[in-house]
Amino acid sequence: MKFPADLQVPIDLKPEILSHSEFLLGRAGGRSASLRGRDLDGAVIVAFNLERGIFTGSSFVKARLDRSNFGRADLFGCDFAMTNCRSTRFDNADLRGANFAMADLRGAVFAGADLRPGRLESWNTLTDRAANFSNADLDGADFTGARMEVAALSGARSRLAQFKDSDVQRANLSGADLSGADLRNCNLRFASLVGAKLDGARLEGTDLRDADLRGVDLSSCDTWGAKFSGAVDDDTCRELPDDVARILDDHQTWISSNGRRGIRAILYAMDCAGLDFSGADVRGASFERCALQGAQFMGSDLMLTSFVGADLSDANFFCAQLTGADLSRATVRRASFVGAQMSAAEILLADGQKSGRQMNARFVGADLTDVDLTGAVLNGVDLLDAVFESSALKRAKSLDGSFAEGRAPASA
Repeated sequence: MKFPADLQVPIDLKPEILSHSEFLLGRAGGRSASLRGRDLDGAVIVAFNLERGIFTGSSFVKARLDRSNFGRADLFGCDFAMTNCRSTRFDNADLRGANFAMADLRGAVFAGADLRPGRLESWNTLTDRAANFSNADLDGADFTGARMEVAALSGARSRLAQFKDSDVQRANLSGADLSGADLRNCNLRFASLVGAKLDGARLEGTDLRDADLRGVDLSSCDTWGAKFSGAVDDDTCRELPDDVARILDDHQTWISSNGRRGIRAILYAMDCAGLDFSGADVRGASFERCALQGAQFMGSDLMLTSFVGADLSDANFFCAQLTGADLSRATVRRASFVGAQMSAAEILLADGQKSGRQMNARFVGADLTDVDLTGAVLNGVDLLDAVFESSALKRAKSLDGSFAEGRAPASA
């Protein structure tokens, strides 16, 4: 059988994918595809019609799927991290628990899709996994009427995206760019939009009750009929103790002035247990030896931040940026790093030019017992002597795919 050039998959899967195309055309001999739990990492499936196919739990990491049609397909728990899905159709598909971290989804269609949390037996976990779009490119994507409860969209670029009539309650959109997005009649109740950009977004009839709007400018938005009861903004938020809030304010000045004004945040050995730093920009800060049990860092920028020797038991780093962060000798038991980005930081010279050197994120000697790394990306991470007993490593990946399930290499 001759296979088209735009279909590059493992040889044993090609006949079934082609047969599915024949099935959809009603041709004799065609069969519906059933490819559960298959490895399609790096595959090329361009402009193919795979509507209604079954791909439960399959992995498409770094694949090319642009202009293909997965409408009404079973994609429960699939991994699309770093995948090219430009103009791909996922309308009305079952995408519960799917991972699209850092994927190119420009112009993709998710209208009516089910993107609620989901759980597969093979994940060896008792908790449901949220759909993950952290740091994905969603410019012009269509989520009209989609169900996206608790979805992770932190850091996603979603300019001119369509979310009309979608259910995005309790989702994390911290740091997302939603400029010009259509959020009319969207349910964003209890959602986190800390630091999100909403320039020119349409919010008519949008439900933003109890949402976290710290650092959000709504002055250019049409908010006619929107509901804001219970929403938290910069004027109403009183979550951090005065001394900690003052330190972080000085740190923001230090960052924005490139160190010329303000003071770098050093919270050495402070008791910060249970505090909420979600969405905060604390790049370069020091939390060394701090008590941070149960602290929240959801969507926070923690580039080059030091947690050396800190107690981070039960802390939540959901979709946080940990580029070059140092958690050496930290206690990180039961912490969640779902969708977090852990990678090496580029070291710059004094004039801002690249030095050609990098600083790895470090977990040297850290106690990572029972941590959850679902959907986390590890690339340039030093894990020497780290303890990983019973940790949920199953869906953690490095950018080059080298991070092995169940092992803690010295450098992932």
